[in-house]
Parts: sequence; C-alpha cells; structure tokens
Amino acid sequence: MLLKANKLAELEFLALDGEIGKFRDFLFNDRFWNLRYLHIRAGDWLTGQDVLISAQAMQEPNWVKELLPVKLTLEQIGACPLAESEPPVSRQADVDGSDKLVIKDPHLRSMNEVRGYSLLSGSDKVGELTGFLLEYPGWQIRYLVVETGGLLRHKDIVLPSKWIESIDHHCEHILTEVSRAAIDAAPEYLADELFDRRYESELHAHYKRVPYWEVRNDSAMANAETQEIQAG
Repeated sequence: MLLKANKLAELEFLALDGEIGKFRDFLFNDRFWNLRYLHIRAGDWLTGQDVLISAQAMQEPNWVKELLPVKLTLEQIGACPLAESEPPVSRQADVDGSDKLVIKDPHLRSMNEVRGYSLLSGSDKVGELTGFLLEYPGWQIRYLVVETGGLLRHKDIVLPSKWIESIDHHCEHILTEVSRAAIDAAPEYLADELFDRRYESELHAHYKRVPYWEVRNDSAMANAETQEIQAG
C-alpha cells in the first residue's frame, strides 16, 4: 500500500494511552530510503518538547478516524530522544576538540527541507521535488513526486527513490541517474487517480527498468542499516 507523506502529516498521532502532540517532520535515510523518525512536538504532558519517535512504532493509518496509531505509551515516548540530539545532516554542525566538523549521520534527511529541492539529470534541472510516496508496511520511500516543465506547461511525475544518486543540501538539489529525455517523456502522475501495480509496471516499462518487487532486497538492506546504526 502506497501512502502520500503529506496526507500522513495531516493525521492525529495517537499513543496507546493518549494524544501525542503536533506533527513537525519526517526524518529519513537517503541510503536505504526509509523513514527513520517521526518528529513530534509533544503536548503539555511533556512540556511541549520536540521528540523523535522511531518510524517502526508507527502503525497503519486509520483514514476514517483521521489518526495514525503509534505502538508506544506516552511514558515510552517521553523517553524517546529529543529532536536536537539527532538532527538531519543539514543541521549537523557539532565541532570536536580539533575544530573539525563532525557529521553524526550523513544520510539522515528532513522531508520538510528536501521538499522543494531541484532535481538534476547531469547538469540539467528537470524539475522540483514536491512529495513522497511511502509503502506500508515497512515505511519505505518508494517514489519521489516531481513537478517538471515550465510556467506554461508542467506535469507531475514519479521517480523511484532507488534511482537517486545523491542529495546536496548546500546546493539544494537532488541528482538522478535517469536521463532528462526519459523524465520528460514519463507518464503523468495524477494524485487523485489510482496508483496500483499496473501503473507501477507501466512506469518501470517506460524507464526500461526491472520493477523493485522483482528484485526485492529490503530485508537485507534493513539488516545492513541496523548493523550500520549499531556500529555508529
């Protein structure tokens, strides 16, 4: 099931024993392309502190009730790391004793910050990042939503996250391995229309790529990420 990140942000986040607080951001890993944290500003029960909740505690959204359950108690959430302890790479500016810049996690990104970055194919700007499509369960970021074209003619397309080569927060751009011609000719993404496996198959056929579900290795990647985090 693919979910729009901007729609998730509009939901109420509910712990096992009460409302948590207000949504602030999603933090994700740009190597494995999965959600790492839900950034929440807690309510008065935690004096309005900003906390990071592991994405693995997030359960399936209830669209009818407009809420997203979190499988933690308020007490457990109160013990979660503060947002300032795990900032995205763009805000990691700690300095060690040798006056050398220390980067805690070079792959941790803020969705709020990355949204709006330019998409580059080679040196050509081909569009602007406007959103993300996530897969549940697992909270993998499967696709980036990109607005392409100019003022007079533009369209939205989706680009699989695995085809992104790098993100540069200094220049505020994202680099893809996909050619400009292929992106310009990509099928239009319409947010209100059904985004199913048939559409995904047609999309991958356009790009002449093997679909991710035929070469799926998310479990191996998740294990690699866990080992990387533990090593760090």
